[in-house]
Amino acid sequence: MRGVTLFLASVAVAYPFYGAYAQSDPYAEMLLYLIPVAGLTAMIDGGLSTRRYLCERELDVARVNLIEIAAQAVAATLMVAWAYVHPTVWALVGGGLARSFTRTILSHLILPGEADASGWSWPAARDLFRFGRWIFVSTALTFLAAQADRLVFAQLVDWDVLGVYWVALNLALFPTAAVFKVASSVLFPALSRAREEGQQLAALKRLRPWLLLGGGAVTCSLAAAGPALVELLYDERYLGAGWMLQLLCVGAWFKLLEAPYGAYLLAEGRTARLAGGNASKLAVLVPGLTLGFSWGGLTGALVGLALAEAVRYLVSASALPRAMLMDLGCTALGVVAAVGGWEVSRWRMGEGGWGFAAVVAASAVGALPWVAWGVTRFVRGRARSGAGVGAGAGAGAGAGAGAGGVVPAG
Repeated sequence: MRGVTLFLASVAVAYPFYGAYAQSDPYAEMLLYLIPVAGLTAMIDGGLSTRRYLCERELDVARVNLIEIAAQAVAATLMVAWAYVHPTVWALVGGGLARSFTRTILSHLILPGEADASGWSWPAARDLFRFGRWIFVSTALTFLAAQADRLVFAQLVDWDVLGVYWVALNLALFPTAAVFKVASSVLFPALSRAREEGQQLAALKRLRPWLLLGGGAVTCSLAAAGPALVELLYDERYLGAGWMLQLLCVGAWFKLLEAPYGAYLLAEGRTARLAGGNASKLAVLVPGLTLGFSWGGLTGALVGLALAEAVRYLVSASALPRAMLMDLGCTALGVVAAVGGWEVSRWRMGEGGWGFAAVVAASAVGALPWVAWGVTRFVRGRARSGAGVGAGAGAGAGAGAGAGGVVPAG
């Protein structure tokens, strides 16, 4: 039902989107066909086996990830072959459809458990709609907030600049996509299970630092080596993506900070606050982009984008204000790491440009403080674990001796 509804919605919005871009884009007519065909992926994903969600609930992610990898491999192979033979945007749409088909079919063939069967349960439906109404609102707001920058920029800048921005955005979103995947597939089920035992805060405190550590290392490396990386990977037409990538990493950092709080709120069933965070981002995003662009051009618009992400983070994080102390410390660490790596990257490596060595050096400096923090946490955790085991053994031995028992040597 959800997949069919989303497909029909994609059909309904195709013509309005065509009208919005018809004056500025000679290829806008393709949207009349591209959007509905791409919307078929929602209907195909609706056929996923419910065993997939049971596996995620039980943290049996190996099979789920195997399916995702296989689906991505099929999609990438088809897209490359299609683009090589017939290089049009339809290659991307075909790859998306192939990914959904592969994922849906494999979910029924590989995952363990009973086969799905048709049926209807009114109690389950009531629970789903009662719990899911704010998730629906939050998802809609998340989509609008995620696409608003491209929709607004399309009216403010020419298509060449928009393409450069797209390159920078894809690079900046790489660490956040990984963290959000872990937050949804691992952190959320873990917090849901811990909530049943009354240990959700302890689980969040234990798992959140490692998410921030991994995401922070990659984000700071990208911020430090942004211009060098873009110059290494792309031709001169895309050099502007370097400084855009650095500014986009600021907003990406607030996304990383917010992800664990979002998983916590969802596990707690506090979906209204989750929707409120997305609504606050959208409320700040559109005026922030337009006013920022009028004030400082594209640079000002990117600052407005980062500000919108910061507002959403503050709304979500206000549920656990004490945890924000760690966020302040991590932010300071990130600033030091990114600035230090950027200073290293400014040392030009030869006359041919920044060079591979500059990218590696800047990335290493950007990640080094996070690696040091991770090693420190690991060592301290092992030390506390060893001390706890030793204390428990000593207490048991003392109790045995006090009761007249014999304590074996060693």
